[in-house]
Amino acid sequence: MPRPRTSALIGRDRERAEIDTLLRRAAAGEGGALVLRGEPGIGKTALLDHAATRAAGAAVLRTTGIEQESNLAFSGLYGLVNPLADTLLALPAARSATLAAATGLSEATESAVPDRFRVATQLMMLLASAAERRPLVIHVDDAQWQDRPSSDAVLFAARRLRAEAVAVLIAVRDGEPPGLPTPGLDELLVEGLTEPEATALLARAEKDLAPTVRTRLLTEAHGNPLALMELPVSLSEEQLRGDAPLPETIPLTPRIRRMFHERVERLPETTRAALVLAAADNTGDAAVVLRAAATLDLPGDALDAAEHAGLIHTHGGRITFRHPLVRAAVYDGTTLSRRRDAHQALARALPGQENTDRRVWHQALATVEYDEGIAAALEESARRATRRGPHATAPGGRLR
Repeated sequence: MPRPRTSALIGRDRERAEIDTLLRRAAAGEGGALVLRGEPGIGKTALLDHAATRAAGAAVLRTTGIEQESNLAFSGLYGLVNPLADTLLALPAARSATLAAATGLSEATESAVPDRFRVATQLMMLLASAAERRPLVIHVDDAQWQDRPSSDAVLFAARRLRAEAVAVLIAVRDGEPPGLPTPGLDELLVEGLTEPEATALLARAEKDLAPTVRTRLLTEAHGNPLALMELPVSLSEEQLRGDAPLPETIPLTPRIRRMFHERVERLPETTRAALVLAAADNTGDAAVVLRAAATLDLPGDALDAAEHAGLIHTHGGRITFRHPLVRAAVYDGTTLSRRRDAHQALARALPGQENTDRRVWHQALATVEYDEGIAAALEESARRATRRGPHATAPGGRLR
């Protein structure tokens, strides 16, 4: 699949400027490194691609961390070392044998388990030697999943290649366990696009979007470029034009669901169940969510693991999801029975006349078949909302 051209990037002036400066300095023989941190889908890989297109005359070496290979020692070095195999094997054995053995380019002769310090120093020497012929640009994507020996070696070299024509760019998912501390290296937080930039990117979908639909998509994506490109795909042409109503939760494409839901799947079962309650609630009222959790026999600290993982924030009695798509991934990624249980529990946690509208909304979402009583209650709730005025909010609205 062809990589996107630099012109495909919208915005990112600050990020591109820092990358371009790093590349210019490396081309002049002043090595450096930059760590790009950000949430999934925020555009870190696109910035790495930008660097590749700007690295005229340089050799670009790539490696990508893969979670399933994170326990395979030195697997992350193969993409960096293999293109330089001729250079490596031409070096004296004292400067190459351990690294060659670790990456499978020669038989292991020194030890059954290659010495990690020697691997790191020999990687540094290999890159320095290769950079004498032409500048190097090193790309490490999804570095949080790289095996530890490989990431240690790359970081060791990145901190020391300061007088060589080597630029190291490392992309890390912010907040993703097991994480990757990068002391001694410059870091840049890649954040969401501004509203004008997000609107411009959404326009590239070449869909006929009604203004209200565009606003909804911008709100759901929250500046995430991948979400802006993927969310319209999950809606029909009629929904995009505004001729058909949007669902309570915009369906997530498999790519977006994987992007956020994999983090949820690592949480304890009780935490996942409590998160579904928080996602099914449309107010962020922590007291209501905790009361509902108690009706499901969930412990009072069930949400703590989600907060420690950075998926939610709690403050002043409110629960806020880190990103609207995290909430959508939690709700969309669970089963129908668990969603029904969540809405039933929330309905039970909302006693009193003042909560009638919210309670009826949850009861309706917990019901699969037509229920005349609930239908009548919804109609009465809609009439009350109308009497409150044109700017009143419906009891359920949508999942925010």
